[in-house]
Amino acid sequence: MKISLNWLSKYINISKSPEEISDLLTMAGLEVSSMKTGNSFDGVLIGEVKECVKHPNADKLSLCKVDIGTGEELSIVCGAPNVKTGMKVPVATVGTILPGDFKIKKAKIRGEESRGMICSEKELQISDSHEGIMVLPDEWKIGTPFSDLYDTSDTLIELDLTPNRPDALSHIGVARDLSAILNLDLQKPSFKLDESKVEASSEYTVEIEDQVGCPRFAVRIIKNVKIDKSPEWLSKSLEAVGIRSINNIVDASNYVLMELGHPIHTFDMDKLSGNKIIIRSSSKDEQVVTLDGIKHKLPEDTVLVCDEDKPVGIGGIMGLQNSEVSDDTTNILIECAYFDPGKIRKSSKKLGLYTEASKRFERGCDPNDIEFVLDRVCSIILESAGGELSKGIIDIFPSLKDKVKIKLRYNRVNSVIGMEVSESTIKDILGKLEFEIISENDDNIELLVPSFRPDVEREIDVIEEVARIIGYDNIPPSEHALIPLSASPDNNESQNIKLKNMLVGFGFNEIYTNSLMPYELWKLSGDIDEPIRVTNPISMDMECLRSSLMPRMLEVVSYNFNRQRKSVKLFEDGIIIAPDKKSETGVKETHKIAVIIAGEISAGNWIGENSSADYFFLKGVVEAYLKAIGFSTVTFAESSNSSYHKRYDIINNGSKLGFMGEISQPVLNGFDLEVGVFYFELEVDLLFKEMKKDIAFIEPSKYPSIMRDLSFIVEDSMQSEKLTAIFEGTKTDLLKSYKISSVYKGSPLNENEKSITYHLIFSSNERTLEESEIDKICEGIINVASDSLNANLRV
Repeated sequence: MKISLNWLSKYINISKSPEEISDLLTMAGLEVSSMKTGNSFDGVLIGEVKECVKHPNADKLSLCKVDIGTGEELSIVCGAPNVKTGMKVPVATVGTILPGDFKIKKAKIRGEESRGMICSEKELQISDSHEGIMVLPDEWKIGTPFSDLYDTSDTLIELDLTPNRPDALSHIGVARDLSAILNLDLQKPSFKLDESKVEASSEYTVEIEDQVGCPRFAVRIIKNVKIDKSPEWLSKSLEAVGIRSINNIVDASNYVLMELGHPIHTFDMDKLSGNKIIIRSSSKDEQVVTLDGIKHKLPEDTVLVCDEDKPVGIGGIMGLQNSEVSDDTTNILIECAYFDPGKIRKSSKKLGLYTEASKRFERGCDPNDIEFVLDRVCSIILESAGGELSKGIIDIFPSLKDKVKIKLRYNRVNSVIGMEVSESTIKDILGKLEFEIISENDDNIELLVPSFRPDVEREIDVIEEVARIIGYDNIPPSEHALIPLSASPDNNESQNIKLKNMLVGFGFNEIYTNSLMPYELWKLSGDIDEPIRVTNPISMDMECLRSSLMPRMLEVVSYNFNRQRKSVKLFEDGIIIAPDKKSETGVKETHKIAVIIAGEISAGNWIGENSSADYFFLKGVVEAYLKAIGFSTVTFAESSNSSYHKRYDIINNGSKLGFMGEISQPVLNGFDLEVGVFYFELEVDLLFKEMKKDIAFIEPSKYPSIMRDLSFIVEDSMQSEKLTAIFEGTKTDLLKSYKISSVYKGSPLNENEKSITYHLIFSSNERTLEESEIDKICEGIINVASDSLNANLRV
């Protein structure tokens, strides 16, 4: 939002410097992103075009002779289409440095000498207008410095506003905050209207069909206006904030938009069919042509302003070409309305139309200032274009919200802010901000929130208003309010950091993906919980809450492989939200950590070939990771899911920690992946319960170890975890490690048999072990394996 300090001074008596105003606004929550004081126009003089002929070597250029009062006429090549003999124009002479550090030099353009430049408003950074050169009043004297006649003393402040402050998208809104900060009186514009005897309601009617999209709609009628250039004060005010002057009718609407922050639209009444305005929702595949000449196919449920035959405006966004004001317009119908912010935001995004009007309506305009806004724009039009104002306003508001009531406790204000604020100061601040006190006692006041502040809903919001007007830099620090610059993470956070650091140590890279996803992405991902849809998504790419980490992680894998990455080892830590009928809220949030592996796990070299990720590598990562965390007994149970070619639940002491598997090819096809992708997902809260809180160093034994190999013949279909569980359950501290060293199938074993060999290491930190005690332990393992699994020792 661009704010002109000259314009602002119409409403409050500002004595502060621009720098001080900038600091005050920023500390009050209206952040100033830039500030620009009037440009220097040294070297720019008033000139008169004495001769203008076509350039001999270029169709679109003109060769001009310009008198700047120095006794000689300058030869200047000009590309503007509107240049002609007799014009008074701003001329930048050779050596002049224009805004933007652009230096004017003597040059030859298509073989003709050019000794200066005839400037447009954009080149002088007066406005964005660059369709032609700037035409000056005939009475301005040749040779006079441009800065002597054109006021450049204004300061332009640009605000970077948060979406909750639609009231600050206007000069009055900013002036209101400054009046509270500086304790100044706010002077709103005053005017008088002369109405004709013809009742507006006898000429037109308004019908609101879409009462949700448009809770209030009002119009006024002015006849016999004269379309012309705007008066200088009006055009200069708009140019100061970067808006190009068009004509006195359009400029009046734009002026009031920047002054009061409420969008207005003006229709050529003679282009409207019938005598009724209808506000309705768009139908399927309805098409319109907007003021910029672009044809749009409207999304369903878009608010439309229509006459009796056709749409004439997209409500809250842009008018249509079929009813725009032109040079021939004589009768106008002026609209001012309140549109539902959610509907405007949704339609604006779907159409890709972002206008000054939509920016304000989607944040929430004031539904109660419509009469004042209409009267204000009519006063400017009558002053600049004449005409006859029909009597009264046609104002329809079938459903309008009451103002919010809030009770504010004085002691609560002091407690939250951390300083003593007097009752009179609180009431003065809120009064300047136009909060209405409807009742009060010694302890509190009851307030009506102004309708231009839709963001103020609770007592704490009102306290924030008091604090920001006092100025956060004016609130003294107190000991109880001080927070350490660095706080120690809580236990769960510390454990979560450990979980992630272990994966980093295993060679994985952490990624962060969006917690919102498109519905179509869920469809590609196979058999995972259907996600919860967002009621009013920012975009179609963020229309659902993720119910699994897998879909977005697959997107990252696909992105990397499409860029010739041959190895991907990633993990993500995050929250998923899925439907849960057992929960009171109907949803369940679960903290997950997930790992995804694809492609090469070791690069090939002259010694040997590269190796690719497979199920066994995935299983090894899971086991090593969980063992490092502190899970000594983990088993795997096969489970079915169409998203996976193979999938196994990860079990610890009967509790499911998560699952792992190889993602099925039909799912991978949706992500344009042809390489095998492996994935496991664990529930973090369950991991926290069993994690080792501290890892202690254990000194290696100084006594020799004893190693044994035990080979068991088992059925080919039996999983090795069952044998592993026997070693895990051995009640001895002497067995330090065990692992599978080989698996054999073939002669002399039967076809349905296999041999699994375990390598065991025994040791003690206190003594040298005897062979006989190791034999006894091994004998016990063999007997348990035989009795429980029918596993025979292979000799």
